[in-house]
Amino acid sequence: MVYLPAPSWAAIAAWCAALALVPYLGGGRRWIRGTALACLGLAIGLSVWPWVRPSDGRLRVTFLDVGQGDSILVELPEGPRLLVDGGPAGGNRLDVGERVLAPFLWNRPAARLDAVALSHPDSDHSGGLRAVLTRFRVREFWENGRWISGTEDTLRARGALRRLPAHPRGGAAALARVGAAHRPQPRRDASTGRAAALWTERGVAGAAARLARVSLLLTGDLGAPGEEHLLASRAPVRSLVLKVGHHGSRYSSTGDFLEATRALLAVISVGARNSFGHPTPEALGRLEAAQARIYRTDRDGAVMLETDGRTLWITRWASGAVDRFDLDPEREP
Repeated sequence: MVYLPAPSWAAIAAWCAALALVPYLGGGRRWIRGTALACLGLAIGLSVWPWVRPSDGRLRVTFLDVGQGDSILVELPEGPRLLVDGGPAGGNRLDVGERVLAPFLWNRPAARLDAVALSHPDSDHSGGLRAVLTRFRVREFWENGRWISGTEDTLRARGALRRLPAHPRGGAAALARVGAAHRPQPRRDASTGRAAALWTERGVAGAAARLARVSLLLTGDLGAPGEEHLLASRAPVRSLVLKVGHHGSRYSSTGDFLEATRALLAVISVGARNSFGHPTPEALGRLEAAQARIYRTDRDGAVMLETDGRTLWITRWASGAVDRFDLDPEREP
């Protein structure tokens, strides 16, 4: 199977025009044959274009709507892609990896991922990764080495990375275990952007992406003890955009942590009508007191960030609304 991104309306129109001319190809009119071939060539060219178009130098971060779980795709300006967590799957749950992540990645289009980072093995973060690891070429897998019952499928898929052939950009697929660290550990660099610093503490990882004046902090299910540890270790947590820890639990996003991050934008990955009551009024109250603008996947659908380092655009997929922010140089963490 070869999975292609959804064609544009222009490609569809060109293909339909070529098909409409097929019955007239035997009439001996050269202009009809020429027009049909031109339409066919245009359709093919427009279909191939997403694979070959040059980078526009922008950082893109997509907080996917995976229900009660996390999955974030970070796309660096020069092309590297990092997937952080894979949403839920298993039991009677919808397999987010098969039904959401894989179609989304194919439509980017992305045949490979430079890195997949698992913050911790809870099923709402790790379940969908089995489908990703078996359907896409993954160069590196970042983990903390802690696995729990119920994640056997993902663990087996992760183990298959050891048997992958050499990566076309050099080197074989790598497994990277990142143990508890007091300071971020750089894992990937590009000429105009960097992602991601990764650290773990008590099974929870954080990742950061940065381009010029934009910084992003992903906190997985980080709770108050982990936040306190990061602050005590003087880790550089200040960021423009914060992925709110543990889906907006009352035990995360403490006042001291929010004061340290000084995030102006907060994204909560949470399922609609979830049984946990996330995001809780306590967490929302602390975010509002910190004057952070809140985005939620249960209401906004996927939340998509795009920036060239000077302007930040945030798209709410459900409504199509786009918020635009001019970045203040004085805000750079």
